[in-house]
Amino acid sequence: IGLFPAMQAIARSFVFAMMAMFWGVVTIFALLLIFSILAVELVYPHSRELTNTRPWCQEAFGSVQAAFLYFFQTMLVGDSWGDCVIPLATEHWLFFLFFGAGVVVVQLGLINLILTAIVDEANHAHESDTEMRCRQMQEREQRQIRQLGPIFQSIDADQSG
Repeated sequence: IGLFPAMQAIARSFVFAMMAMFWGVVTIFALLLIFSILAVELVYPHSRELTNTRPWCQEAFGSVQAAFLYFFQTMLVGDSWGDCVIPLATEHWLFFLFFGAGVVVVQLGLINLILTAIVDEANHAHESDTEMRCRQMQEREQRQIRQLGPIFQSIDADQSG
């Protein structure tokens, strides 16, 4: 990789971005887990009473695993958000606040923070790459001075500079 400086810079940026993305995913999963536990406790007793929705929605909050899958599907993928939320919100309006808070926190807040962290890590990689290039240029300049110094001294026969 040392022969290709551009590839080295890309690889370094990729590694820094992957670290930020890894911790972002861990944080998102932890947040989805919290919302899943809350949904099992708060939403499941009411979701079983729904009759104007798909059968899956009645059981989507029956376990933490099912609720986690639901939140992953709706908050991260953005699929079928209203299938279960709209019937619940029409029966109990506080559920709209609960699910709305989840969307705002996960999609608008946390994902934007993760994107900011990825961009910051990419900037850090760029800065370290720039510093490394400056050091390499200074080393090359010093090496050229050492190589060309004796040649210039031999050319300057009268020592006038």
